[in-house]
Amino acid sequence: MTMFDKVLYFTIFAGILLGLTVYIIDNTAGNIPESEEFTPESFDWQHNGKGGEYIVKLIQGEIEEEIKGEVLTDENCEKDEEGLSRCNQKVLLENGDEIEFIMPHNMMKHRCLSPGETIEIDPYTEDGYVKTII
Repeated sequence: MTMFDKVLYFTIFAGILLGLTVYIIDNTAGNIPESEEFTPESFDWQHNGKGGEYIVKLIQGEIEEEIKGEVLTDENCEKDEEGLSRCNQKVLLENGDEIEFIMPHNMMKHRCLSPGETIEIDPYTEDGYVKTII
C-alpha cells in the first residue's frame, strides 16, 4: 500500500466519521427550550423538529394536558425564501376533540407529520404554542 493510498483511506474514513457525527448531533438531541425561555422571534425555526420534537402554534382548539392524537392532514407546505414551511395540520385527539395548528419547520432537515401517524401533544406556552413529539 502506497503512502497515497493510506492518506486516501484515512481521509475517506475521517469524512465518514465526521458526517456520521454531524448527523447524530443534528437528529438525536432536541432543541426545544424551556417554555419560560421561548419566544417565537428568538427560536431557531430551521431546527424545529430536531429529535422528533416540534413547537407548533394552535389555531383551533386547546391543549390543557399531555394527550395523544392522530394526524389527519398535512397541507400548505410551500417553503418561503428561507426554506421554512408552515405546514397546516389537523389532529384528532384521543378524547375526540379536533385541533389544528401551524408547524413552521425546514422540510429538508426535519420531516412533516404524516396522516395516520400518532403523536404526543403537550401544553407549552400560555399564548397558544404546544409541543408535539413523534
